[in-house]
Amino acid sequence: MQLRPQLGMALLEALVGLVLLAFGMLGLLWMHQQALAQQRQQLMRSVAMGIADDLAERMRLNAPQRSLYAKTWGNTSTAASDCSATACSREALAAWDKLQLQQTLQSQLPEGDAAVVALTDVADWWAIVIAWRDANETYRTDTAAGSPPLPRANELLAFVLQARQMRQLNGLNSSERGYTLPELLIGMAISLLVIATATAVYGTSKQTWNAMAAADAVHANARVAIRNLREQAHMAGAAYLKTNNNDTFTVEISPNEDTGQAALAGVNGTKSVESLTLGHWHALDAVDCQGNTGSTHTSVRNDYKLNTNKELSCKDLNLTNSTYQALAEGVEDFQLRYAEANPSAQTLQWKTANQVTHMTQVLAIEVCLRVASINTVHNTKPNTQLKGCQDEALPTDGRVRRTFKRVVALRNREGVMP
Repeated sequence: MQLRPQLGMALLEALVGLVLLAFGMLGLLWMHQQALAQQRQQLMRSVAMGIADDLAERMRLNAPQRSLYAKTWGNTSTAASDCSATACSREALAAWDKLQLQQTLQSQLPEGDAAVVALTDVADWWAIVIAWRDANETYRTDTAAGSPPLPRANELLAFVLQARQMRQLNGLNSSERGYTLPELLIGMAISLLVIATATAVYGTSKQTWNAMAAADAVHANARVAIRNLREQAHMAGAAYLKTNNNDTFTVEISPNEDTGQAALAGVNGTKSVESLTLGHWHALDAVDCQGNTGSTHTSVRNDYKLNTNKELSCKDLNLTNSTYQALAEGVEDFQLRYAEANPSAQTLQWKTANQVTHMTQVLAIEVCLRVASINTVHNTKPNTQLKGCQDEALPTDGRVRRTFKRVVALRNREGVMP
């Protein structure tokens, strides 16, 4: 029986399979990188929206001097009076707010910058534009025309794969049979090397993905807490229209506060002691911070504080048998400051609760939350520019941490200091 010589077709098939596997892993890696870039974009946009929203509230608080908040690209603030240490005029408050904006941009956005301009078509309307350096979007400044930076191009990540055309094999002769095996072995080695490299890169990308997912969860928790606080603060001390019980239909405006039920109160202290109470009429909105509507009291008084499980919790103090329920998890610190006005001196100063002389003169509150991820992400690198609510250095235990400061102007106090 005569044995047929092995022509190497099995090795050739294995090589083709390895090449297809290598291309498949490269495609998977490319898709993973695209998803990671999109997630980072969403996170940066969320940060930018928060910064713009905070500045808008500061401008609302200092509306008579809103023109002082105008800012061009690249224009930085050098120094300003500390309005948390001394009483500031409206002009000094605007300079301090712009300094706070600059520090926030530098610490929370890569190459962060902002422009604040008055809209020419609509009177008393302002535009706040936030820009930053991103992997998929780049911004440029037209210094000659003075126009704001606009996205120049979307620089999408891509793999460029080049392949050379192979000559067609018309047949194998005896002189070529000994050359097939080394070619296949070299091809297999290259394919295995590509697979190993792609696997290593995917592992690194997976760790980055976990870090981005943890950061996204931190921002989501902060958004829930701040949105709840903002909604209740906007209603604090608000009046409502009520009808008289007589034959003629007339409407009266209610008082701003119920007797003995302050619309705004706070306690200054450690993380577990710091608290904020916001009250509004039950007839204005029966829903409390937990979503309950069962209170029969004339007013709703929502109290916010941290619990021992690092959760921001709240309850309606006027609701019978109400208990504190968690709003957001991972909250390590909760600090508050109050912008107290001095109408006679026409000054404002940011104070803690124990420093405030009259809560009825408070025009705005500043909420600070230090939020950490629930799970550790060991490949996170600490950012030395990030500080806590009390300007403390953030711990480096592998968790993702962010500090969120938001100013909320109290709508019913806008006429306290013209």
